[in-house]
Amino acid sequence: AAYALCAPLFLDLGQQASLALFLIGSQLIWFFGLHGTNLAYLAVDPSFGTLGVANGMTRDMFMTSFVNLGGSGGTICLALAVLVFARNQHMRTIALIALPFTVFNISEVLVFGLPLVFNLRLLLPFVLVPVVFQVVATTVISHIGFVAFAEEVPWIAPIFLNVFLQTGQAWTVLLQAGLVIIGTAIYAPFVIRYAESRGTVSDSSFLSEGADFDDRIRHQHGRAVQ
Repeated sequence: AAYALCAPLFLDLGQQASLALFLIGSQLIWFFGLHGTNLAYLAVDPSFGTLGVANGMTRDMFMTSFVNLGGSGGTICLALAVLVFARNQHMRTIALIALPFTVFNISEVLVFGLPLVFNLRLLLPFVLVPVVFQVVATTVISHIGFVAFAEEVPWIAPIFLNVFLQTGQAWTVLLQAGLVIIGTAIYAPFVIRYAESRGTVSDSSFLSEGADFDDRIRHQHGRAVQ
């Protein structure tokens, strides 16, 4: 309800500021375990996503092509950062499972599995990365011309292919790749600190030690623990 009260102000703030606030609000909703993108769209004017950004590209097209890379929060970058920089085996396993889904812009595996929900250690990059993507992509697009095709590419189309189908320009694929590198670099220090905070003992070894407790007691005292 509070978000909806602020929604009418969005369209009065200008193109870039209103989109940035939309992205920040969406990410914060995700943080509380709700589907941020869907709820954010419910709170703004129906025309919000159809407004033009540049050269025939609507906001919806822009977010699919250059902002929500791997899903909300640029989560393909988070998965790559975990696989490259984290030493925690549990985090790496989750990232490895999630990576194929992020290629198709599905972020829920990381949002709920890593998790990102109520995770203050990863909140800042989770909110910051989409806004950085917006600023960088808008700046590049304003200096290099292209005309987006009128037919919107489905959001589930795989990364790199989706932007090429939307624009027909090879350089936009390179722009996407550059954004992925930037996003991974932003996530990296936060991922490293989060992995360190979780310790180096794997969950499986911890459980194995617990399972051996009964055997140790029996060996020491000659009886089983009930």
